[in-house]
Amino acid sequence: LARRGKILVVDDRASSYERIVKFLAVEHSVTVVTNPQEALFRAADEEFEAAVISMSLTDFDALRLCSQLRSLERTRMLPIVVVSDTENEGGVIRALELGVN
Repeated sequence: LARRGKILVVDDRASSYERIVKFLAVEHSVTVVTNPQEALFRAADEEFEAAVISMSLTDFDALRLCSQLRSLERTRMLPIVVVSDTENEGGVIRALELGVN
């Protein structure tokens, strides 16, 4: 199968990102980054088709990362999907307000 594009996955828990990678890697090239600052630098330097960001990042606000990605010219229109394994209605609403998909 031909790969369709590169997906950036930002998650610092292997148990979580391994499931995401297993699903996405069937048709996409997946880059996993566990450090949100590195994710921002990679997104600014590389071409990604989409980003998948965990809402449960340790020691970092995932919504802040979404906001930073939206502020960069290169990633302003990048589709962003947030993943949450807890009920975080307020966080999801805020993420939608920031323009995540």
